[in-house]
Amino acid sequence: MRFLELEQYKVKYPQLKHYLTSLDEYLSKASETGHEVVPALLAKKISSDEGLALALLMLADDAGIVRPRYYVYCDLKDAVISEYDTKDQIPERIYCPFDDEEHSRQGFHVELVFELSREARGMTT
Repeated sequence: MRFLELEQYKVKYPQLKHYLTSLDEYLSKASETGHEVVPALLAKKISSDEGLALALLMLADDAGIVRPRYYVYCDLKDAVISEYDTKDQIPERIYCPFDDEEHSRQGFHVELVFELSREARGMTT
């Protein structure tokens, strides 16, 4: 196991032990590549649904391994306009540099991703 912080959850939730091991492997690979973790892709990797993947990522967040990020995408260009730490920070209107105009909520969508915390990038062995 590379992220020892997950060990406590294996004890607390023994029914999730297999999934936590898979999460650990997935996060270890993500730390090597520098990629964000998308709940839907994690779900596919662990052969589960997105709800369980999100729950596992929330445990990793509690352990300080990952942190949630909200990416705001322009619907017209399918490109990231901006990113936020919390959903509450996302304004009703956002300026889009790709088409040089402001978008309302109907002109953009939000995707939740998780990125490895700075501390976690240094934790892997």
